[in-house]
Amino acid sequence: MSVAASPSTTALAAAAASESVCHSWYVAVAFVLPIELINGVSVGATDRTDRVAYFSNYGPCVTIYAPGVEIVSASYLGNSSYLSYNGTTGCNGLVRLLSTGLIDLGFTQGGFDIGSNQYSIRAIHVLPSGDILVGGDFTTYKGNTRNGIVKIDSTGTVDYNIFGTGVADIINVRRIYDIATLATGEILIGGFFQTFNGETRNNFVKLNADGTFHTDTIGFNDVVRKILVKGSFIYIGGQFTSTA
Repeated sequence: MSVAASPSTTALAAAAASESVCHSWYVAVAFVLPIELINGVSVGATDRTDRVAYFSNYGPCVTIYAPGVEIVSASYLGNSSYLSYNGTTGCNGLVRLLSTGLIDLGFTQGGFDIGSNQYSIRAIHVLPSGDILVGGDFTTYKGNTRNGIVKIDSTGTVDYNIFGTGVADIINVRRIYDIATLATGEILIGGFFQTFNGETRNNFVKLNADGTFHTDTIGFNDVVRKILVKGSFIYIGGQFTSTA
């Protein structure tokens, strides 16, 4: 979703959900509203043959369609570099809004391989430093391999010195569902995975603040979906029946 507001009109990107826009819900100036209640212009995506892209929203509530497949854009890699993405917005997977509901232009939006891959962001954790830990089932961030987890700073710039190869599973499914931190800086990560940075870690891993493995190595025999730190206790919820 991309939002550009004026006193009378809100423009909304409608090129990622593969459903009728009339049934989609958007955040508009801090209120959650269905598109039919917003005085807005919704933009769907077309492919290179001028047909509606398979991942685009559709239906009578789409105001206009625009090219949305393999769109070439300037790249953060250098003055002569470029990249391509699908959709009618560059905010793939992650966006930061101001308290007014407008996009924060001081933050590099998007960068994740979602949309056509059916991947998504599932966990966002902001550190006291302002750095951001993002987890999900993506495999790249800004074209670089980041399996399921990435650390970015307050502007959206990636930290490549932490998390290594990320998470993996023998059936090539990897998902991080939740991220938490302790007051002492350790990072707790839960999800559906069997390895983390090449080491066996069953659905849960505890890391030091610098991303190296903590000596605690508890794991679980099935998915970890929620981690809550309260005082000196850590609560972990999921689909598991035993530790592993």
